[in-house]
Amino acid sequence: MRKFLLVVCYLSSLNVFAQGEDLLGILEGQNTAVVSPKKQQINSYLTQLIGQPTAEQNIFMQFFAQEDFRKSLFQWSSAFAKSSFAQTDNGKALYHLLLFKNGLEVMGLEGLLTQTQHQNISILLKEEWKKAAGPEHRVWLYLPEQAWKKDWTSVFGLEAHIRMSSKAIFQKKDLQKLGELKLETAPGSQEFAWLTWQEVLLTIPQDANKAAQVLAQLMKLKQNVVSEDLMNMTAARLLYARGFLDAAIKYYEKVPKKSDLWFEAQEESAWSYLRKGEPQNAIAISQSITLPEFLPLAGPESLYVKTIAELKTCQYEKVTAGLQQFKNVFKPRFENLNQVASSATNEPSDRLAGAMKKQLRISVSDLKGVFQSVPRWTLRDQVLRNIVNTELKIEAEAKIAGDLYASSLTEGTAQIGFQATMEGFKQAAEQRLQQVINSRHQRVRELASREMTEIQAILKKMHIVEAEVLSQATLAHRVASSSETAGLVTQEGTTGSKDPYALKFKGTQEVWFDEISSYKVSVDGACKGGKR
Repeated sequence: MRKFLLVVCYLSSLNVFAQGEDLLGILEGQNTAVVSPKKQQINSYLTQLIGQPTAEQNIFMQFFAQEDFRKSLFQWSSAFAKSSFAQTDNGKALYHLLLFKNGLEVMGLEGLLTQTQHQNISILLKEEWKKAAGPEHRVWLYLPEQAWKKDWTSVFGLEAHIRMSSKAIFQKKDLQKLGELKLETAPGSQEFAWLTWQEVLLTIPQDANKAAQVLAQLMKLKQNVVSEDLMNMTAARLLYARGFLDAAIKYYEKVPKKSDLWFEAQEESAWSYLRKGEPQNAIAISQSITLPEFLPLAGPESLYVKTIAELKTCQYEKVTAGLQQFKNVFKPRFENLNQVASSATNEPSDRLAGAMKKQLRISVSDLKGVFQSVPRWTLRDQVLRNIVNTELKIEAEAKIAGDLYASSLTEGTAQIGFQATMEGFKQAAEQRLQQVINSRHQRVRELASREMTEIQAILKKMHIVEAEVLSQATLAHRVASSSETAGLVTQEGTTGSKDPYALKFKGTQEVWFDEISSYKVSVDGACKGGKR
């Protein structure tokens, strides 16, 4: 306890506790001639900073020494409102440490980073900050990247520097600075893996081959911050872009049904089969994701690739049915998304945030009644997830600030009435919370606009399909005649369950989860198709 008290005294630059002991010793007739070197050091330090402490500062120090940080915060104004110490970097650092210790972690750490110069802060106080907000602390997830300055690395470590700096670097798409930051990082660490993943994303548009090499290195790392599903999906896309379709399909098949990326993996796998000249397999793959229960999640392009495959096999009735299905599903969805994109606030966005705050992963069932108005990307959008997590944190701090204000009348030690500083905390926290909520609404609007753009783009392509159906239908008899002359050719489907003991269900009125992604389609002769 004695060691802690000495550290506390040094941290706050107020050595009143030791002086209190000396005074108490005199009153009780004890020998106070012997003073430890540490106390002498603190006394000298105190003299340089504030001189003789006042009674209110003595009270503050006793609260702080007892680790009663709540009362220390209430006492701060009485002790230092008229003191020059409060305006020094040491004073500000101690004040924001009090905020941090009282649960206002984002407000406290952000205040420290933006309102002080670390070189002017005492060594021991910086050590206390490092222990309170180490690089593993989750508070770093909620800080805006503009609050960080590189020279704070000497206080909080390289991990904090990488975590904060990489946010800004990635947003600016500065591949060179990302590489420089990666050189500072220990290979095999989580920070190294995170920077490597960001390098993959920034390299893809410039050099797919280089991106593939970096991704291969990332997939070999033992410590990884990227899910295996996402890495497999990225590998598949790189292979697809380079025309290695069979290899791409193998990686798409590694994405399991339980993954949030499964719908996209199925759709892109269907395109791979289509590019290989195997429309029967493209139909089989897209059969699952275009089920009415899944189509809003899978998106409009999943129906488009299925329709193209059916057009290539001259299944005109199914093409027409697909065109009608597109209209029935995506016209009302577009209208709902348009309302979301044009509204400052909306109930679906609030319902979505409420579900995301309760659990890490949410499903369509969690958004029953509003999913038609929620952009499909919101279910796994990492930017939105980060905003909602920040909102949850700031909500908690706003509640703490409100509680501090409400308690300041009875728990404040030297003032009568509610403390204005506590009310300032409350207002600042509420304003910050509203800013985060506005950011969340803005992100949902952006995702809604993105999906609307996608629907419009696919709608134009569907119009082309519609025109092509009319054109091909008039020539269908010529195609059939040509096929009869040349002899029938069967395109046997190769998709479906690989299990020889898989059950086969003839009914199509119910959706069985085990059947999903296990369809097999064969096309016979001149566009004669069937499912089996």
